[in-house]
Amino acid sequence: MDVAEAGFLTPVLRRAGRGRGLATLGHDLRIPGTRVHVSGGLAGLQIGPTCRTLIGARMAAERMLPMFGEPMRACQYPGPTGGG
Repeated sequence: MDVAEAGFLTPVLRRAGRGRGLATLGHDLRIPGTRVHVSGGLAGLQIGPTCRTLIGARMAAERMLPMFGEPMRACQYPGPTGGG
């Protein structure tokens, strides 16, 4: 998935770097310099090859919990780096 094809993100992606068509995101899946969080195929560099599956959706949700004021807890599915 190429972020350049996501036209609705064009204004936001000017602030973010890209790696081979994928957005470069923070650990919490936020586009740097914005308050925009992404998941699914756009989060492929952070989530890994499961980014488009139900497991990938859960991994993304676990990383976004602090954004909603929830404390971080042990993740059921750690990311590709093995962290949790």
